[in-house]
Amino acid sequence: MELFKDTKVGTYLHTTHEERALSIFKYGFLVNNCLSKTTDEVVEKSFGYWFRYRRVYGSHTLVIQISHKLLSTDGHRYLSTKKEFDKVYDILSKLDDEELVFEYLLPPRFIKGYYIRKTMEFINNPHFNPF
Repeated sequence: MELFKDTKVGTYLHTTHEERALSIFKYGFLVNNCLSKTTDEVVEKSFGYWFRYRRVYGSHTLVIQISHKLLSTDGHRYLSTKKEFDKVYDILSKLDDEELVFEYLLPPRFIKGYYIRKTMEFINNPHFNPF
């Protein structure tokens, strides 16, 4: 599978609704203290399972890829500044009635793209760079 050709990155899936997916694609992904709270780390063998299992969460599945080196060393250095975080938090918090509590903004460069689940079309992020 094309998604797993680069073995130097960790791959995560996040399924959500269209409006939220488009905002994440454009502005970045708000993260609690741990990426695994709202994403599923996947490898090629588990991709199909997680993709099907999380379908109830929305119509779009984002693919997030981050280099293993960044994840294992100083990944927080690559997360947003407080100013960027506040701007995106204000935009995204208007999309939900839920109380949102986030600590980090993962910049859009780590979003490889997203699947439109109904058609299985994959939309690439032209600014993707997991390193």
